[in-house]
Amino acid sequence: MNFFAKNKFWIGIALSILVLIVLYIVLVAPKRRQVKLNVAILDGNLDTLEGLQVKGRRIATDEKIKECRKVADILKKQYAETLDYFPSREKERLDCWPKIIDPRTKKIVGALFKEKYKDESLALEKKLKKGDDKAGIPGIALADGVFDWVDFGPVVPQHELCVPAMNDFRLLEHISELILRSKAVSQLTKVTLGKKETLVLTVKDGNFYSRSLEISASVLYSKLLFLIEELHKSPKNIVVETISIQQAAIALAKGGEEPAVIVTMVCGMLQRGEKSAKERIE
Repeated sequence: MNFFAKNKFWIGIALSILVLIVLYIVLVAPKRRQVKLNVAILDGNLDTLEGLQVKGRRIATDEKIKECRKVADILKKQYAETLDYFPSREKERLDCWPKIIDPRTKKIVGALFKEKYKDESLALEKKLKKGDDKAGIPGIALADGVFDWVDFGPVVPQHELCVPAMNDFRLLEHISELILRSKAVSQLTKVTLGKKETLVLTVKDGNFYSRSLEISASVLYSKLLFLIEELHKSPKNIVVETISIQQAAIALAKGGEEPAVIVTMVCGMLQRGEKSAKERIE
């Protein structure tokens, strides 16, 4: 006791030093290590930024990032609108000619469809030949067999055969409207839809398929671009891939003096469907 009583001042100093050492180890040392780590990270980032500047790369600013995000939002919106535009192919078919649908089975009545298909095919060819005087659209001369209409023969087609035939008719009807609207074609020789569709894109609510389209026609030379423009504006996503022009085969357009060239266009179409590619091949 005399020892502690005599040396309590020095003992107090020793204990204070010990407490300070413990506090340093517990509180200060970890912070110092974290600070050194942060400094090392910042130095590394600075080296990276300096390297980018040396290579001539631009560092994105907040304004640039906001601008890119706006563009991304616009693209996402357009992508969503594209997906929403295409209804399911089955719904398109069933909504086409409602009077041929059996309300109980929700399927196409083959006998009714066969008659309707024939009437609508003839009506479409007649419309092309007649044109539209009020809209200033001239009629188009049609070669024999310009469309590959389905010949069901004496057989009454079942729902499974009617569905692709109706779908093809809808496409040919749409393409005919584009050709008429262009006012560029004087004679239509052949319009052929590819029989096989190729899967090009899969999304959560359906698949996208590409399909070929070939158009052979006599086209007014000065209005060839009008026809291409009408095809490209189509909501069916038609893209003219190749154009073959027989320059030697120049003839006068029907009823006029403007030269026409014989053109063969090979196009691609992007369509949306919900069936597998195997099920969609005729």
